[in-house]
Amino acid sequence: MCEMQSTPEKSPAQSPALGLWTVLARAFNAVQARAAEDIRRYGLTPGEFGVLEALYHKGPLQLSALQRKVLVTSGGMTYLVDQLEGKGLVVRETPADDKRVRLAALSDKGRVLIAGIFPDHQTAMEQALSGLSRAEQEAARVLLRRLGTVAAGDDKHFNHTTEGDDPMIKGLHHNAYRCRDTEETRRFYEDFLGLPLVEALPIGETKTGRSANVLHTFFQMDDGSCLAFFEVPDVPFDFKEQHDFDLHIALTVDQDSLLAMLAKGKQAGVDTRGPADHGFCQSIYFRDPNGYVVELAAPTGTKDAAFDHAAARTTVETWQAAKTA
Repeated sequence: MCEMQSTPEKSPAQSPALGLWTVLARAFNAVQARAAEDIRRYGLTPGEFGVLEALYHKGPLQLSALQRKVLVTSGGMTYLVDQLEGKGLVVRETPADDKRVRLAALSDKGRVLIAGIFPDHQTAMEQALSGLSRAEQEAARVLLRRLGTVAAGDDKHFNHTTEGDDPMIKGLHHNAYRCRDTEETRRFYEDFLGLPLVEALPIGETKTGRSANVLHTFFQMDDGSCLAFFEVPDVPFDFKEQHDFDLHIALTVDQDSLLAMLAKGKQAGVDTRGPADHGFCQSIYFRDPNGYVVELAAPTGTKDAAFDHAAARTTVETWQAAKTA
């Protein structure tokens, strides 16, 4: 009688996620040890150095903002600032315009210290991470930021930028184009596409004092941003049927709306093309009364449709290299 043999448990080597977690933990511990070793040379703890570095690059901060930069508890941050204040490296300030706010800021002594040691620390960290090329470091930074964001459950608000955690550009306010006739344009964008006309600004004089005869109109999208147009009857403009590659506007819709607008466009006699499957979205195309191509794009929502910053940068670099070859 044969004994039943149990199925062996999957090892980390067989599970990419577990294997990655092991490698990440070991890499983090190794780099953290190098960082702590370098920081100790200056008579500081990693937490104290983190506070000084944040204040050096960001300027005076409230403790809550400083806490997010250094990633410690609120009690831990208070302790760190107290320690640095005792060493004469940090001071607490109250802004003249708001007496309720308390800020942590570098003292003159603290600024001299961090300005003197930060370049050497940066060099030490560059050496610690020299196992990856500059391009590999950038790719790893993007991938690990995405990994951490999703693991924290905040992927809905993930921002695929190459900048820090607080990007300067928040979104589109409006973009503007010339139009032949305002009413003709309104019928297309408001009556056909459903974007309400929310503002119409007559402009009789420019900001530099020149006389003008202009009407500036705004059609609002669901997120609050606008498509805007200028009708300037007295200034010639080369209106023509633009090619997709030269100029087109892409607006997001859902899949049901995409199909409904495809039928609506054909029924209304609007120049209509599509649908086209681009992988990350499906699109249809109209031509507006001014000759511009207007794309309606419905995201597919598939896993493969996610933007890949690292791959995009690699593609651009390959393209540029081919042009100069």
